[in-house]
Amino acid sequence: MNKLKYIILICASMFFWSSQSFAITTINKDSLLQCVKHLPDSTRLLLLNKWAYNHIQEPKRQCKDYAEVLLQEATRIGNSYYISNACELLAYYYQEKPDSMRYYIKKAGPLLLAEGRYEDIFRIKSWEIFLLINENKNEDVLNETNQMKRLAIKLKYPAGELFADIALARFYIQNGIQEEGVKILEQVVSKMDEKKLPTIRRIYPLLILLRYSSDITAQHYFLRLLHDYIKVCQSEKNLTTVEFNSMDKVIVRYYIYSAILACDEENPKSMNNYIQLAKQYIQKNHITNDDAILLYADFMYAYLTGDYQKALTLGDKVYAAYKDQKDNTNVVIYILNAKSDIYEQMNQYDKALACYEQYMDLKDSTEAKTFYNELNTLHQQRKIDELQTQNQKMKLGASKNQLLNTELKGGLAILFLVFVMLLVLFKVRRSDSIRSLEAQKQAEKASEMKTTFLANINHEIRTPLNAIVGFSQVLVEDVDSEQREQFTSIIRHNNILLQQLISDVLDFSKIESNKMKVSYSDVELLPLMQEIYSNKAIVVPNAVTLKLEQSENVTLYIDRIRLIQIMDNLLDNAIKHTQKGYIHFGYRTTENDVYFFVSDTGEGIPEDKLDTIFGRFTQLSKWSKGIGLGLAICKGLVTQFGGKIGVSSTVGKGSLFWFTIPIKTNTNC
Repeated sequence: MNKLKYIILICASMFFWSSQSFAITTINKDSLLQCVKHLPDSTRLLLLNKWAYNHIQEPKRQCKDYAEVLLQEATRIGNSYYISNACELLAYYYQEKPDSMRYYIKKAGPLLLAEGRYEDIFRIKSWEIFLLINENKNEDVLNETNQMKRLAIKLKYPAGELFADIALARFYIQNGIQEEGVKILEQVVSKMDEKKLPTIRRIYPLLILLRYSSDITAQHYFLRLLHDYIKVCQSEKNLTTVEFNSMDKVIVRYYIYSAILACDEENPKSMNNYIQLAKQYIQKNHITNDDAILLYADFMYAYLTGDYQKALTLGDKVYAAYKDQKDNTNVVIYILNAKSDIYEQMNQYDKALACYEQYMDLKDSTEAKTFYNELNTLHQQRKIDELQTQNQKMKLGASKNQLLNTELKGGLAILFLVFVMLLVLFKVRRSDSIRSLEAQKQAEKASEMKTTFLANINHEIRTPLNAIVGFSQVLVEDVDSEQREQFTSIIRHNNILLQQLISDVLDFSKIESNKMKVSYSDVELLPLMQEIYSNKAIVVPNAVTLKLEQSENVTLYIDRIRLIQIMDNLLDNAIKHTQKGYIHFGYRTTENDVYFFVSDTGEGIPEDKLDTIFGRFTQLSKWSKGIGLGLAICKGLVTQFGGKIGVSSTVGKGSLFWFTIPIKTNTNC
């Protein structure tokens, strides 16, 4: 009879709680406990766990009440499995309150580890990283990501490394380094089969890629994968996670992203078809909280089909929904640009200008973020160098104190031994002092070079920026077409200068961190050198003759772009320091190498500068233009190609820069 009673209670409870007519607003903790109080402990926890997971996506307070009742009962009974489940659900519920979320993550972590639930461990660690990303704690994000990877290796759980990579990709994307984040996620997608990641876990990186990838071919591939994964998840039982309690919202996203892709391909018929499928699915399955993304799709369709008045109304609604969300900045940028175009088509030029100014301000701030992050890294490195200098001074002081104590201890020794000891200590002291002073000088020199570099780069950035801003303002005024063309040319020239400056800084950073990628191919040198000659001939001063030495054509297996970069830097350096005479350049082959050279009749290099001319931030004088990275980049690239670089020079007579590249063959042929 008791068994029959329990079975009836369980069936009645499951029917009662699954009823669609039950009012969610009537649920509270007392009613939940009252419903299950007569059930056995194991059955009670099983039902509470099921209800908590089924309602985690529900609005208002009910989702929290279910999880808290589960935690209360699991704690009372002492069941660690359901305690960790409840803590995980509460951590997800408190994602808008970082302190509460961290509390439950910290509580769940040891329990999950003890039970060997590795997937759940890495999921909640990913949530913790997302908190750090939102709080702009960039250094902590990188540390936590590396710790995740080390833990995955320690636990022999390869899928954990993919969780860390997904979190790292989110970090890059949210900090404006979108291209790098997309690359990481593409690698994750390619490794998901190899690492045997659960099907439900393969959906999240695809959704991010569909949102941020700009490659239409890749987007088609990602949509096909997402479609296949949805089918698998629908066919398998209990294939859910905290984030995807059901596949309904994933299916809606599939339709919306398909519609957006159709918009990119300018296919309004296909786009409208997918939007209608999404709306029908939302209505049929009573899905909530997807209004903004659906409005965005409607906006894009209205814009594509020329229904401008409707597009403006929808655009304002989407802008209001997304303007304060950092991870939706690209959507806001698109809307502002589209609204500017719409107003222009409607001949409302004042509104078009206002929208375009908003668009440019937001776009410029987003694009500049990556560069200033790099610049901030250099600033931090300078601080590190200054601390190293102070550390060297402290070591020097400690060394002096140590030697003084040693001398005092030997004061009572025999005179001869004292004499010998003092002689030895004097030599040691002198040697240590020389080494310490030398180290101090080197550290101070490095710090001074960094300080000079930051000052120079500040000046070099401001110079073209001032020209761009100044002449852009002048263009707005009433000027004739000739002046407008002249000002446009000045703005274009300074824009190129600014791009080259940023490119040099980033290239040098990649070289120093051994992250410079090269693409080898067969390159014919004679046409290449003739191309370089044509480009440089127009910028050489009138009093200087530029000559390309004749040589036979040679095919070299090398990165063509980087070889041009080396020659450009050496020729630019010669042009900058040569006011009259000639500049000769070319190449010749030896048995194992190709020898390149650039000679000039410029001002020359002092003998004391020859050993440091290829160092970073090195300049002949404080009045020299640039930031002193061109020759350092040349040396880094030549070294990466396995070659050598050097210079010989006489002040007042000129200089000869040369480098060699080993002759290699294309092994793919």
